[in-house]
Amino acid sequence: MLSAAQALALLEAATDPVVVRDRDGFVLLWSRGAALTYGWRRDEALGQRLHTLLRTEFPECPPGKDGFAWATAEFGRVGAWGGEVLQYGRDGAGRVVETRWVRAGSDASAEGARSGTGEGPVLEIGRDVTLRRRATVALANLAAAVASAEDGDPLSGTRDALEARERYRSIFENAIEGIFFATPDQREVRVNPAMARIFGFDSPEDLMATSTDLRDLLAGPDRAQIEALIAQGSPVRGLEIEGRRKDGSAVWASLDVVPVLDLQGRLVGYQGLVVDVSQRRNVEESLRRATEEAERANLAKTEFLSRTSHELRTPLAATLGFAQLLQRETTTQAQSEYVAHILTASRHLLDLINEVLEIARIEQGRLGLSLEPVSVAAVVAECLELIQP
Repeated sequence: MLSAAQALALLEAATDPVVVRDRDGFVLLWSRGAALTYGWRRDEALGQRLHTLLRTEFPECPPGKDGFAWATAEFGRVGAWGGEVLQYGRDGAGRVVETRWVRAGSDASAEGARSGTGEGPVLEIGRDVTLRRRATVALANLAAAVASAEDGDPLSGTRDALEARERYRSIFENAIEGIFFATPDQREVRVNPAMARIFGFDSPEDLMATSTDLRDLLAGPDRAQIEALIAQGSPVRGLEIEGRRKDGSAVWASLDVVPVLDLQGRLVGYQGLVVDVSQRRNVEESLRRATEEAERANLAKTEFLSRTSHELRTPLAATLGFAQLLQRETTTQAQSEYVAHILTASRHLLDLINEVLEIARIEQGRLGLSLEPVSVAAVVAECLELIQP
């Protein structure tokens, strides 16, 4: 497990925006990636309301509802939330951002969130996908143009579609992100080299020799969710799925799928874009664990201070009690002064112990204030007595 220092170093090395905010939305941590993406320096962003600063819009929010309140409710329901939002940087330009929220705190569970006990900070990790969205649409349009000219697979060609086919093939083969094209019945599927590498295969042929159904690469409920979205004819935007590599290990990927229609509006297939986000998910998990570990250490420290302070009060009470008895029995002026010094020092130590207990209460959010008159002259006189030779 990463230490808190290692997690923070990893956070600073990330180019994606990483922000930690409290439950009310105020920024507690602003990474270098956040500064690069949005344009605000760390000292400018700290203490600001995150989604007010970025003017976040939630396109997936049902009409008539406040976007942040809706996303927060969804987040509280399951303890995590992910989606696509529109955010504005310092330059005023809008950015399409894939974002994921996870709770990292004293109660990071969904039960804690629902019951209101999940008081810990919220970790938000984003990725600017503005250019990727544009590329997805452009690629789908290009595939549709080729399909319309050829009345079929965009990777097979005729003279009429030669130029479009070559442009499509060049993008398809050389892209650094995974791309696939599937016919509506998924009987014909093509994948590019980048997608084969994401899932641990040496080549597209190696992947297709293993399985011609891309759904076999998906794990758990993700497969059913994607099938339901595609059946509705809805584009899939930024859906993070857990897949399986050739060796059986897990891989997290961000998936975009758009239907490809020919000029007559007929469905000819699905165009998909796949991006490996495993590293980002690992960073997210490491930061969450480091935050929880730091909070556990802080809780242990607070408990130690509280118990130690109580243990110190027990013998100190005896010291004060016997000093007060001695004060009644003194027969000389010198003895009275000595006992008075013992009582003063003991009361000062008691005040210090009480202050330690107060610190523990503050850290637990149980600070109590008491307004009382204070004699400044008496405080100064007491200080002088303590330091006099």
